[in-house]
Amino acid sequence: AATDEATAEASDETEPAEEPAASETDETESSTADETEQPVETATEEVAAESTETETTTATDTSIPASASQESATPVAPPTYRRGKVVSKQLFTLTLTYAIAVTAMLAMLLYAKYKGDPHQLESLPDLKPPIKNDEIALQLIPENATLPAGHVLQLGGPGRRFGNVLVTPLRVTRGPLEFEHYTGDTSLTREPTGDVLKLYLKFENVSDDQTFEPLDQKLLLTRVAGKTDDAKMRANNFVSTLDQKQTDGNRVLVYDMPPSWEWNLKAQNINQEKKPQELKPGESFETYVATNEQGIDDLKGELVWRVQIRKGYNPESHRGVTTLIEVVFNSSQIQPEMVSGSKEAQPTT
Repeated sequence: AATDEATAEASDETEPAEEPAASETDETESSTADETEQPVETATEEVAAESTETETTTATDTSIPASASQESATPVAPPTYRRGKVVSKQLFTLTLTYAIAVTAMLAMLLYAKYKGDPHQLESLPDLKPPIKNDEIALQLIPENATLPAGHVLQLGGPGRRFGNVLVTPLRVTRGPLEFEHYTGDTSLTREPTGDVLKLYLKFENVSDDQTFEPLDQKLLLTRVAGKTDDAKMRANNFVSTLDQKQTDGNRVLVYDMPPSWEWNLKAQNINQEKKPQELKPGESFETYVATNEQGIDDLKGELVWRVQIRKGYNPESHRGVTTLIEVVFNSSQIQPEMVSGSKEAQPTT
């Protein structure tokens, strides 16, 4: 019994000593458990983070195809959507055609404005054949009229083309006029005139298929009387000073002679029966226009010589087409000539 009590006491004393050990064990286990739980929580957070990233990536990846799908789906939108915002092909074609037409019309208007309308004196009617009762329908041009651009030539300067003829002003001389019979019979003679002025011109046919007379007596000699008895004769061919180039100015007309006169002006090379001066394509010849004797002494200083020429004919009606040219020069350029100095010029090819 003493042994049992001793054992019991020892046991009682021993048990309290074991409780701290158990407590230490519990603390150790608790500490171990805490340490074990922290990595688990950390791992759980990492897994959660990875899961979140995965979901974000998945969502992003999912959204990209969705956007691409929407973009690819836009061109094939429902017809009701396209009809409201897209111009029809027919309307576009009509608008484009209209724009092109308007642009072309504006371009033509600008070109016409740049070139200018044809001058009313660019082309004049011919004087032959006669209109009626052997009367010539002369379209008289006012003396002070301004000719089309390019129709004023400088004496001794380069030639210029008018229609199908190239005209070159060569020289102006002063001397008497000599005559020759229209038949060519040299035994028939006529006395020369006093001094006159002569404008020498060269004509060249530059057409491909037209043969015509650039100058003839009907063009040179046709004139009309003034409206009053005291009024001066008027014509499209004259020479004057620049300040007298007007209706009532002092003008000198070309040498006057009857249209059916038997005498021709020597070396003028026009209106001759045996050799009519009809130029073929590529041919050229020289001729002159002569003034009257009266009034040439008053022609001093700057002068202008107006001439009506034929520049071809209308291909459809075959009626001649004429125009006016003016040659400007100074009286100091007039060259004196001798009677024997007349030289006949022949057509050249």
